[in-house]
Amino acid sequence: MGFWEVQEWVQGGSLRDLMQNEGPRVAPAVVEELLKEIVLALKDVHNQEIEHRDLKPENILIRSRHPLDIVLIDFGIASVVEGSVRYTSASRTTLYAPPEAFSGIFRKGCWDYWSLGMILVELLDGQHPFASLPEQVVMNRLTVRNPDEFAAGVSDPRGRQLCRGLLRRDPEKRWGAAEIERWLDHDPSLVVQEDAVPVHERASSPPFLGARAQTPEEMATKLATNWKEAVQFWKAKSAEIQHWVLHDLGRKDISEKLESIDKENIGADGELFRAIRAMAPSMPSTFRGMLIDMPSLTAIVRNALANDSDALGTVTLLYNDRILTAADRPDGAHDFASIDNAWCREVATYDRAVNQIAERIRDRSALRLTPNIMATLLGAVLPATGVLEALRQHASNAATEDARACSWFSGLGDVMGSGAGTLVLMPLVATVAENETRERCAREAEHQREEEEQRERDAARQRQDKAAERRERMGRLLMFLGPVTYLSVIVLIAYSYGKAGSVLGVGLGIGVLGAICGFFFEMAGPVAIGSAILAWVVASYVWYNSFDYATQQRESAQREQVEQQRREADGAARRERAEQEQKEAQRQRREADEARRRADEERRQHWQAEQQRQAQARRMQYLQQVRCGDFSDVGRVCCPIGQRPNNISTGDWRQPWKYVCVPAN
Repeated sequence: MGFWEVQEWVQGGSLRDLMQNEGPRVAPAVVEELLKEIVLALKDVHNQEIEHRDLKPENILIRSRHPLDIVLIDFGIASVVEGSVRYTSASRTTLYAPPEAFSGIFRKGCWDYWSLGMILVELLDGQHPFASLPEQVVMNRLTVRNPDEFAAGVSDPRGRQLCRGLLRRDPEKRWGAAEIERWLDHDPSLVVQEDAVPVHERASSPPFLGARAQTPEEMATKLATNWKEAVQFWKAKSAEIQHWVLHDLGRKDISEKLESIDKENIGADGELFRAIRAMAPSMPSTFRGMLIDMPSLTAIVRNALANDSDALGTVTLLYNDRILTAADRPDGAHDFASIDNAWCREVATYDRAVNQIAERIRDRSALRLTPNIMATLLGAVLPATGVLEALRQHASNAATEDARACSWFSGLGDVMGSGAGTLVLMPLVATVAENETRERCAREAEHQREEEEQRERDAARQRQDKAAERRERMGRLLMFLGPVTYLSVIVLIAYSYGKAGSVLGVGLGIGVLGAICGFFFEMAGPVAIGSAILAWVVASYVWYNSFDYATQQRESAQREQVEQQRREADGAARRERAEQEQKEAQRQRREADEARRRADEERRQHWQAEQQRQAQARRMQYLQQVRCGDFSDVGRVCCPIGQRPNNISTGDWRQPWKYVCVPAN
């Protein structure tokens, strides 16, 4: 079930609408009338111990114009004032906020009257003194400029006095409801109290970029807006700035803070940032030109993860100099310290995880803490960046089977339940773990291969030993069978041919004796070899003598066969030569016949040509006679075929072959 808020319908619009309808400058009489109603409303609110803190033309509604009746609205950031001094947050509208709003400390019943003074300046001058200015410039002018300058555009003297009385930087000197009522009553004794130390009378700071500052806030603003030059300026002039703040301005609190910066082990950028925070704690935190807030931190993390060198350098300085902790405001508007602490815890977790596995891996360079890793850890502790979820996903993908096979990788624990410091380490060490697993598998495979090769070598050696043993047994067997075989051959030959009986007996005895000795005694091998050689010599001699005749017969038959083959080859050659001679004679006869035929053809063609030439000559002669009219020797007249030569002179003699000769009449 929903809830609805019912408000009064105010038909007159807001004070902003009135300014647009009757402006740009509103008549002083109308301003006084409005002032009376606004003061009555503020007195009633302050009597209830409430500070509006967002008074502006848009929050003042006009219920009726005649008579004038106004309504204050939008108490969204109003606070209950329980004491004379209160710390508050930075929620406000900058154009109408008093200078103390930027320090977070204000006094009871003073804030709203500064806002009223700014509204009156806008009504009487026709425009706001800070119109179209950025917030940082407005803050600078509120903390540095003389407030009398804000009412300089008000032409009415009484109106300018009213605005000056309400726009006092010192809340104790600022006009309230009592002074406004005296002003409305035209009290001549009413005066505007000046600030205790006017800005133009304060001692100036050391010159920075050709200008001097009058207040710590002005100096902080100049340093924050010119960071690169400010770093060098702070290194050279930090002692002079401390002397100026302590002795010229009498701000011992700021001087102590500046002095404590030298004791911290931080870089030049960190020292400058802390000095700016000490001189202007109410000013928005700016580091290297970057406004420190959640969107800016998210953007710097995004750029750093995209390998932007400037962003990576900024992240490194943020961590090394603990900038986020120093960026916290006294009013607690932003809890950057908790973010910085969480960031440091994640970095410490990363270092512990690296130290846990550093001794168990060989490639440690890939695990060093880099700016990219620091940026990732910062993004993980920032809210609503999605970096932590992405880290969990990457870590889950990195925990492959090869990586988990490594013992030290499994010792890192559960991936999904780990913090960002361990999650960011997972993808880095997963690659190392996979490489080590692959190397271990490769070494094991190599060891197995070497063992297999050793087993193969042992098996080959065993096979060689067995083969040698078989060869040795075979050699002994051959030592026995060789002489016996030779002697058997000799016996067969001697039995067949009856020759060399005495030599056979001696060879047989020596062979048998050598075989027996060679079989039973290894040292008797030479005797067996000698008997085998002797048996081979005897067998060769008997074989040669026994088969000499057969050899001669075979050679004679082979010679006759070769001679017969030679004779057959000679006959074939003679037949081939006769055939070639016959073919050559036939070719010559054909050539002679062809030559005679060509000669006859040439004589015939020559005779025909001669006949044609003679016939042509005769026709030409006839034609010549016809043209000359000499027909005495010609008994015939040439005329066209099928015509009579009635008029010979009209005949066409250019084509005489079309004419024939006919007898003349």
